[in-house]
Amino acid sequence: MLQSINGPLSVVHTSQKHELGALYSDDNGIYTYMTGVASTLVGSWVTFNESFATVLATKAEVDKLKPMAVAKGAVVASSYGWYQIFGEVSAARVLASAAKEVAIYSSATAGSLDDDSTSQTKVNRAVLRATDGGSGGNVAAYIAYPSAA
Repeated sequence: MLQSINGPLSVVHTSQKHELGALYSDDNGIYTYMTGVASTLVGSWVTFNESFATVLATKAEVDKLKPMAVAKGAVVASSYGWYQIFGEVSAARVLASAAKEVAIYSSATAGSLDDDSTSQTKVNRAVLRATDGGSGGNVAAYIAYPSAA
């Protein structure tokens, strides 16, 4: 069921405000409400399970073939927030110099993806809309229910 929310999607809740797995949509995409995990930053890539618990994406996590999402806020452990699962993402974490419009892959850096395929797993239904300027960080992306190949 679609939720109505008060405030920006980046707000992090210290207590649960919506049912886990609740959906919200706007002109930019579709989002789901989940629990956070330590070290999550705005734009972190996560995997999640049927309980809507998140884990920062690494090769080991992506290889489990769980669905993926992008954090809208710094939803750390013992907190709750919105994660984007479909649409135009304004901030998605990547490693240095990741290129736009090429395949993207898991990385050894938790929560970040990259365009380097060396010993990594491809993420389907996700494409970067901009090239990182060389230092790593957040870039625009488009996702459509991403998961491992």
